[in-house]
Amino acid sequence: MSAKLTLARNTIQYVAAWKPSLDREALYVGDPAGRQYSEAVGVALGSHEGNALATDQVLIVRPAGGRSWRGTRHLLAPGFRPGATCWPSG
Repeated sequence: MSAKLTLARNTIQYVAAWKPSLDREALYVGDPAGRQYSEAVGVALGSHEGNALATDQVLIVRPAGGRSWRGTRHLLAPGFRPGATCWPSG
C-alpha cells in the first residue's frame, strides 16, 4: 500500500474514533470588560468564589483578577502546572 493511502486510511480512522474532551465550566476573575467581551462572543462564565477548583472547572484570570483571589493562592497553585485548569490571560 502506498504511503498516501496509508496516511489517508489512518487519518480517517483517527477522525472516526475521535471523541470530544471533557466539558469544563469556565470561571472568571478579572476586569469587567474582559467578562463582557467573553460573554458577548458566547462564552458562558461563572465566578470564582475563592475555593479550590474542581477537575471539571477552568479558571480564566484576566488583568485585575489577581486581587480577587490573593488570599486563596495556595488553593490555586496546583493549577499553574502543565496540563492544569488555570488559564492566565493578558
